[in-house]
Amino acid sequence: VPSLLEQAAKEVGGLYTNRKEITGAGGGPVKTENTEKPPQPAYKPEELSKLSPQELSRLVINGKL
Repeated sequence: VPSLLEQAAKEVGGLYTNRKEITGAGGGPVKTENTEKPPQPAYKPEELSKLSPQELSRLVINGKL
């Protein structure tokens, strides 16, 4: 039945909506904080400088770099 009501509402101009808004204190934006630290690089520059072009290419192809 809900899908029939939704379809009928769409046909008469979109009067039906299932939209929900979430706001912070006083209607303002919700405050967010990213607590995750970015991952450490897998390879140090000194290590990369010792690799051949083929080895570097292989790392890139495999998504390791």
